[in-house]
Amino acid sequence: MAARRLIAVLIMLLVISSLAAALAPERPSESDTTETETTTAPEPARDPSDVLSEVIPPEPEKPVVIKTRIGDQLQLQVEAAGPIGVEILTLGLSSFAAPGAPARFDLLLRAAGNNPVALEDGTVVARIRVAEEEQP
Repeated sequence: MAARRLIAVLIMLLVISSLAAALAPERPSESDTTETETTTAPEPARDPSDVLSEVIPPEPEKPVVIKTRIGDQLQLQVEAAGPIGVEILTLGLSSFAAPGAPARFDLLLRAAGNNPVALEDGTVVARIRVAEEEQP
């Protein structure tokens, strides 16, 4: 007898939930909405030359100077004659270089300054000079 009552209650709940779902208003899909989107002014387009690529040869006679501006992207490769660590301490970066496998850095330069690129033995092989962006 209790099982019949339980089944009757479950059927009643099923009918009530079906009616509620049928009577509830439909939500519009995202493609049906006609909301206006707010947009911010786009940043001025940067010159494609702002993506710089530089390769530092193994054991250069003097440090290579790489001149950049704030906002430039620099793809830097440091080649080495033997296995050695490469560091850009001012940017908190380090990598490892070996013959045929240069250390690679992909940098977005956000602050002006002079950033030495050094081997783990302390030899500075390059300097990344970041200048303030020129105002139009």
